[in-house]
Amino acid sequence: MPASITSDRPAHTPPSSAVRFAAPLAATAIALALAACGGGGSGSADTTPTASAAPTPTTPAAPIAVEIKGVAATGAPMAGATVTVYDATGAKVCESTAAADGSYACSLGTEPKAPFVIQAALGEVTLLSALGTASAGTVNVTPITHLIAATLAADGDPQTLMTRLASGEKPYTAEALQSAVDRVTSALKPLTDLLGATIDPIRGSFAADGTGYDKVLDALQVSIRPDGNTSNVEVTVKAMPTSEDAAPVAISFQANATTIPPLPATIDLGTVSTVNVPSAIADLAARLNACYALPAAQRVSDGTNAGSTLVAPACRTLFSQDDPTTFLSNGARVGPAQTAAYSSLFRDGAVGLRWEAGAFDFYRANGDWIVSYKVVLPDGTVSPEQAAARLEGGKLKMIGNQYVYSAGVRPIVQRREHINTPAASNLSVGYNVQIANRVDGSGNPVFSKVEVTTPRGNKLTYLPSTGLSYMVLAKQDGSASATPVIRLAGKMLDPARTVHPADVDTALFFADRTVYTEEVIRAIPDQSVWKMEFFHVNPATPNVVQAYRTVSRSMTLAEASQVKFAQPLAAMKDALKLESGATGSVSFTDTPSAGNPAYAYIEPDGGGAFWTVPAGAPAPTSVTIFGRAPSNGARFNDSVSVPPSARKATIRCSAQTAGDAHCAAAPYRDQYAVGSSANLLELWARDGRQMEYSSMTALYKLTVPTP
Repeated sequence: MPASITSDRPAHTPPSSAVRFAAPLAATAIALALAACGGGGSGSADTTPTASAAPTPTTPAAPIAVEIKGVAATGAPMAGATVTVYDATGAKVCESTAAADGSYACSLGTEPKAPFVIQAALGEVTLLSALGTASAGTVNVTPITHLIAATLAADGDPQTLMTRLASGEKPYTAEALQSAVDRVTSALKPLTDLLGATIDPIRGSFAADGTGYDKVLDALQVSIRPDGNTSNVEVTVKAMPTSEDAAPVAISFQANATTIPPLPATIDLGTVSTVNVPSAIADLAARLNACYALPAAQRVSDGTNAGSTLVAPACRTLFSQDDPTTFLSNGARVGPAQTAAYSSLFRDGAVGLRWEAGAFDFYRANGDWIVSYKVVLPDGTVSPEQAAARLEGGKLKMIGNQYVYSAGVRPIVQRREHINTPAASNLSVGYNVQIANRVDGSGNPVFSKVEVTTPRGNKLTYLPSTGLSYMVLAKQDGSASATPVIRLAGKMLDPARTVHPADVDTALFFADRTVYTEEVIRAIPDQSVWKMEFFHVNPATPNVVQAYRTVSRSMTLAEASQVKFAQPLAAMKDALKLESGATGSVSFTDTPSAGNPAYAYIEPDGGGAFWTVPAGAPAPTSVTIFGRAPSNGARFNDSVSVPPSARKATIRCSAQTAGDAHCAAAPYRDQYAVGSSANLLELWARDGRQMEYSSMTALYKLTVPTP
């Protein structure tokens, strides 16, 4: 078997360069007509019978359309969301666009056919609501109505309400809907009572303005994960933790449960109970966008030169105490270096960068807010991120997590297709523990190891690995694996093969498969805490401990089986298989040059799309190749960020150290050295809940036991 690389995604930070795989590759108006009155004859002395006047016919009133209106909101209004209403026949009876405040209005027509399903879609967020009768009035669409829809669906998946309508079925009755509303409102009653905001989630009136019932939405995180039979549900309150590793305030259940456990009676909401959350986050976004709207010459003192600082008041006031030097996050401070925090502020290319879709995720124990948002670059590249912000004078100011080393934990679901060994293709779930492989000026590792304590109290060891930008898990024998991902469970894509992926690809790291059953994974809280202790090569340097809280748990395998993935087009898979069939890899053979750069071109020879994104699949925002250097076989990983609309990419070589042999010699250090090879391609995405979606195309070969 040829040498192979089975490495996974590193700590995912926006790369500074790219890589390319050289594949040879109605509203109906309401109108009321006045009826004419018929006239009768007046009496007279003449008793001769006379014919009475014929009555004037009455014009029937025009049919009146049934109108609904409401608010589409996640807490923040879903401004610009497409709101669509489907009736009992599955027909689309209305499509509307939510206003800036999330409000919408729709006509159900003059002959409405109940029941109805109402959908609000904005970006990656799709929420549903339900209306059991053909009655006018308020119909809201929120995470809570989406939860109600999940409890209505026979399989726990809210989306099947629409598919059942389309197939001619009646997915629910008005009585079943009311029962679902009662169960959900009863479970949430401790929180709604605390906030003094008890309304019917579907038919009650509220405004998405950070007050009243909207505070309930701001304080909740609702997770609904279909698994093919039902949906696994977790409702988490974004409460103030008593310590950095405190357990979350949450309830979990399955959507088809007859009863839902209630939230605890005592909840500390901290500043969320007094601060207008959407306004605070919108204000921070507006200030960030105003700073980025300025030319770099106005933002900073000396461009990208060392020592350049932020000078524009619009930028300095983004940070705690209006001082950018207070910011520290994962070892990065604000500055012009590519590895510094907010280094884009020092460059003209970032003019027009947007900070969008901000949301409050949770508190740190010191009261700082963890806020999620999307960075949208001028070229359309999107990166979902998180940041620590501090309330000062009623405004959120960027402070960072104040950690000295770069690390993090995110759940990951990965589909790994082996095009040269199809029987080895597998699906896995777990966590991507991202720890930057920090090196000194000579390229030597700074850390001897990092000990990671999982939420269950288990300890894992991570080791530095030459040539890789991330640290990898240690095997049971103490040697370095090829991956930072701890897989909790896995299965082969071919259901006829009952062998475990760990027995086929020994480079992958799996936790004890007898421990992490589907039930155990379901019980892991969305908000769970991981601790990392950093041990230095220099024994005189004290150990450092950092803690990280997730906002989403790992999927179960049943949940992961419902996920759709971006993949290379069939023709591209065939081309890669043809080129790599003999060796299990694709080699770089072009001599580096200025006129014909030896990059990794992830596109067909004649141009066009390399990968496809099925409906419902997350669009890749990063592309990575993994491989080996030509001289010493050292492993490497190179990445490039791409906009969600991209279907091809170009990746440049990125040397980890001065002696990294997979890149060409100067002046072509961003090109690949002749003989470097790649054997693994990854299409990667991350959603707003920090869930990573990894679609791997493996070229290396494996031996698969006969089932």
